[in-house]
This record gives sequence, structure tokens and C-alpha cells, in this order.
Amino acid sequence: MISNLQEVTNQALNLLPTDRIDLVERLLESVADFVEPQLEDHWRGIAVRRLAEHESGEISGVSAEVVHRGIRERLNESGIPSRSE
Repeated sequence: MISNLQEVTNQALNLLPTDRIDLVERLLESVADFVEPQLEDHWRGIAVRRLAEHESGEISGVSAEVVHRGIRERLNESGIPSRSE
């Protein structure tokens, strides 16, 4: 199995970049039923914990305006144009 995996990997690395992207998408789709429920459970746990922290006053929220301003600043610093306010 390991030699087959190495052979397939070597062949995949010789594909054109667009074909490698297509292959990655197909591989991810093939494990989506296995991975997605685990990710959903993980993010749900984080959301529940963060909500409890916010409701208890342990952490505070940030307004959308502040978040958007920070995103625009990071985009501008990276040279990526952002929509005007």
C-alpha cells in the first residue's frame, strides 16, 4: 500500500497545477462525509464556549464596524483593493 501511495503521489505531483487542484477537490469530496461532521462538532463546541464566555463577561464583543475597518486595513496593507465604505 505504501509503495502504491508513493507512486500515486509522485504521479499527482507531476500533473499540471490545475489538474492537481481538481484532484485535491475530488479527494476532499471523497472524505467530506467523514470530516465535515467532526469539523461541525468542533466549531459548534467553540461557538458554545465563546457564547458562554461573552455572556459571563469574560470576553467582550467587537462591533462590525471595527471588524470591517480592521479587514480593510489588512487588505490595504497587502495591496488587495477593498470596496469603499
